[in-house]
Amino acid sequence: MNLANVINLASPAAFWLCTSAGGILGVYCFWGSFRWLRHTRIIEDTPTSKVRSAAQGYTELEGRARVMSGEPVIAPLTDTVCAWYSYKIEERSPSLNSREQNVWHTIQSGTSDAIFYLEDDTGRCIIDPDSATVTPSVSDSWCGDSKQPFAITHGSSFWLFDLFNTSRYRYSEQRIQDGDTLYTLGMFLTLGAFEGNSNIRNELRDLLSHWKRDKKNLLKRFDLNQDGRIDEREWEIVRKAAEKEVANPQPDQVRHPQTNVLKNPTNPELPFILSATPQALLIAQQRRKSALFALFFLILGATTVWASAIRLGLF
Repeated sequence: MNLANVINLASPAAFWLCTSAGGILGVYCFWGSFRWLRHTRIIEDTPTSKVRSAAQGYTELEGRARVMSGEPVIAPLTDTVCAWYSYKIEERSPSLNSREQNVWHTIQSGTSDAIFYLEDDTGRCIIDPDSATVTPSVSDSWCGDSKQPFAITHGSSFWLFDLFNTSRYRYSEQRIQDGDTLYTLGMFLTLGAFEGNSNIRNELRDLLSHWKRDKKNLLKRFDLNQDGRIDEREWEIVRKAAEKEVANPQPDQVRHPQTNVLKNPTNPELPFILSATPQALLIAQQRRKSALFALFFLILGATTVWASAIRLGLF
């Protein structure tokens, strides 16, 4: 039985459901191709600035990642001190489908939201990584038989795990290390200019940045449900406390010096990128992603049109 007969013999509900799913996936691939291409053009068209002379607004910076003094940022699976991390722990579960030997479910994951520095030869800028698209310098993946890993096996890949490994758990961790070359693209702001009422907003941002840097004390003061993070409701309390402190400063309150910050742009159309991959290589990777999405769009589109034409008896 050829494919055309399968299409004609399928029930209307099953056929049009599959066709609709293919069409929706094709539209998503078209959007993905356009998105990656647009991000590539933004990277290419935005000039690289130095920290000292960077203009306020959407800015591209290059330098090195530097950890801050104080409480260190420690990647939870490898106990490595770093500037940024993301991790995931997955557990193998029995599959209901006999053809699938391995089904992995995420049981624990997390991403660092601690701030760190980007440093170039003119100065330093605080990086707030919230909502950033991050390309790490280190990506470790390995398997084990305990929920928390005790050892790292480097250089392995997940498809090899699936074929040759019977471990119950698999782990992955990505990091940006202290001293890594860093390419960034985001909203650049200089905070801490406190003369006059017109700069109250900058003072508020600077105070919030200062509090966020001391994460341990921030959680102690505002983590009401003791879950180890500041949720949306608690963050609103943090903001109100900061607004009160800014509006009613103590006579002996020490003002913080001007601080440069790179953060997520308020415009969702502008990408926020932190990459340990050099700019030229990053551009090449983004172009490949755009081309791959475009290829999937063409394949899905052509297949959907062809199947619909057969079903409708057009040829």
